[in-house]
Amino acid sequence: MRFETLCRELQEEIIENLRALDEINDYLESMELPFDFFKSQHNVQAGGDILTKEEMEDLEQENTGDNKYHSFEKSYEKSMDAVAEKVALQVGYRHVPWLGVTYFMITIQMILSFLTQFHRKD
Repeated sequence: MRFETLCRELQEEIIENLRALDEINDYLESMELPFDFFKSQHNVQAGGDILTKEEMEDLEQENTGDNKYHSFEKSYEKSMDAVAEKVALQVGYRHVPWLGVTYFMITIQMILSFLTQFHRKD
């Protein structure tokens, strides 16, 4: 009896851990593309797939664009994603680690800002 209850408890714990692992994997997959992460976070905060009227209007405007260069921007975005994927594969990543790339670029920008402040004549 005691052994069977322990087995059931362990099975339930394993199932809970697998569900948590699936959620974490989904979260990490959404972070692989730079703006999918923000969209998924926005969706979670909005309570799933329920969107307000303002959010629907924003989404529609995002899809249609607010200037005459919108289609050019979208095609450029796709080509940049393709180049980034290609570079990531050459370096040995399966997907572009956008979080690491962002951290690296912000660090470089901060260092350059510090150096320009030292160079300034006050």
